[in-house]
Amino acid sequence: MLDNGFFHADPHAGNLLATPAGKLVYLDFGMMSYVETYQRYAIIEAVVHLVNRDFEALGTLYMRMGFIPPDTELEPIVLALEDALPDVLDASVGDLNLKNVINSLGDVFFQFPFSLPAYYIALIRCLGVLEGLALQVDPNVRIVSEAYPYISSRLLTDSSPELQAALQQLLFKEEKPRWDRLSQLVDRASERTDYNMSQVGEKLFDFLISSEGVAIREELIKEVIQGTEDLGEEVSTIFEHSLASSRLPSEEDFKSSARLNAVAKVATAVASSKSLDFNTILPLARRIAGDPVSRQAGIDIAAAVSERGLSRLIRRAFALSSDKKDAPDY
Repeated sequence: MLDNGFFHADPHAGNLLATPAGKLVYLDFGMMSYVETYQRYAIIEAVVHLVNRDFEALGTLYMRMGFIPPDTELEPIVLALEDALPDVLDASVGDLNLKNVINSLGDVFFQFPFSLPAYYIALIRCLGVLEGLALQVDPNVRIVSEAYPYISSRLLTDSSPELQAALQQLLFKEEKPRWDRLSQLVDRASERTDYNMSQVGEKLFDFLISSEGVAIREELIKEVIQGTEDLGEEVSTIFEHSLASSRLPSEEDFKSSARLNAVAKVATAVASSKSLDFNTILPLARRIAGDPVSRQAGIDIAAAVSERGLSRLIRRAFALSSDKKDAPDY
């Protein structure tokens, strides 16, 4: 559906065969439907907003797609969607039963002036039938969770303006990076064998060095500087406590560091990616190193981090000296 647009709208068990090789064979093409390219992008956006419980963005998307009139007040719809829809990635199978979700959405659609196009109705019916079939095979299947690696991969690697805008909206809020969402996307996308890490890097890098990315780039530089400063403070504190107690830092000491855990989470998601190939990453690394914008950003970060690191070292040195009986009185 999301790759080609064309889909079987009535995939019940009587219209499917399973081959010994594990392939699905579709029968009876009397009920088919088609999703235009811009509509496919909107479906991907909708799933991402649903997963992240960003119902304001979901309501805006419905309006953009023409499901509701442009002059409709969105706030009541946003609140109704929030009440109707569960946490799709972590919900139990019972809470995430697509039939229940569709019924809840139906209440919202009837309560407000929604006008659903034929392809969307066919899509909802198709997913409902497929989920019923899947639950017969595996009672614990969660259809949105199963599809999310594909959604994440498309969002991170597709070069379409619509999905680039959706990715920027997801990863940056008020021009501040949301590392947890990037980590979640990379982690889920890495479950797919066709996911290409270098494409993700190229895409994000192109945006950050563009004129549209100036404000976010400047905010990202501040975030990196502050994050490095915070990380340095946490690591210094860990080693100070270890010296004071005459022992080496333990794994539990480092687990207590919020910054170290955040960095480790993103790094683990990237490192575990099946598509991590240094032969494909190397050209991007060379490009980043040679680009004037990124080089200047690197210089700015290095200068600020060095200055703050030296300042922290001096502060801590005097603090340690003042604890000694023979320390000079400054």
